[in-house]
Amino acid sequence: MLTLLRRATMFAGAAALMLPATRKVAAQTAPVPPRSVVVDPSYPFALPPLPYATAANEPSIDAQTMELHHDKHHAAYVANLNAAVKDHPQVAAMRLTQMLDKLNELPDTIRTAVRNNGGGHAWHSMFWTVMGGKGGDPDGDVAAAVTRDFGSFAQLKTDFKRRALVSSARAGRSCWSIPVAS
Repeated sequence: MLTLLRRATMFAGAAALMLPATRKVAAQTAPVPPRSVVVDPSYPFALPPLPYATAANEPSIDAQTMELHHDKHHAAYVANLNAAVKDHPQVAAMRLTQMLDKLNELPDTIRTAVRNNGGGHAWHSMFWTVMGGKGGDPDGDVAAAVTRDFGSFAQLKTDFKRRALVSSARAGRSCWSIPVAS
């Protein structure tokens, strides 16, 4: 289980860090369905559908990992959040962002459940909207910054992969704190 969590965390971190450099606005080979995301949902909370096919991020993130993370992991956050607030009508009447903003004012009995599950639901709902598509080489200001700081986009990917592999080999230490010889 720890390996699966480490893998999911590594994928999420890599995706978040690489997204600005790899996201390309150009048209994809297949049309992308419109993204209908509820920005600030309210009770009862629902699992938002993925705005793209589960295989849209392959080979970087396989369809099975996406299905597990969306259909099981995120769904559990939603179910647990609904269960936590169902007997608290004043809390259930709040929008998710309001609930999280007023976390310290919530009843002690549900505060941790709302923090963990509401936060997980909010984060995953945002996460799905920034994932998807095949990406590509950066252009414009991002390309200039990558070239300035790494020499090339290919070098950025090589350095990132090398540090991630070193990090996973040394569990418990951040890949950013490990000196890696060039």
